[in-house]
Amino acid sequence: LNADLPTYPESPLTWDDTVGPILEARCVACHGGTAGLYLDTYEGAMAGGNFGPAIVPGDADASLLIQLQREGHPNSLAPQELEWIAQWINEGAPESQQELGDASDGRSLASSLP
Repeated sequence: LNADLPTYPESPLTWDDTVGPILEARCVACHGGTAGLYLDTYEGAMAGGNFGPAIVPGDADASLLIQLQREGHPNSLAPQELEWIAQWINEGAPESQQELGDASDGRSLASSLP
């Protein structure tokens, strides 16, 4: 693993703390605009590319990013990295810890725990 990647991510997972650094290290060199997909920013990743949404918050199985990795994408993510990203998507794909604590949308850390 790259030394810049977390060895054990903070929980809950966020783009800023875990997912963004993984994608920056592993994906951006090839997917920094390929097919209209920009994985170098949260906004770009959430917007998707020419083939539709790369990330469907709350549904990793419907997210193209996860589907392609599970189908054996060349230069695939490490299994643990893929697991973290799928977990992050299933948790709603939050951008930051601040977003998790934002009571204005009715979500809080306590409400996101099982």
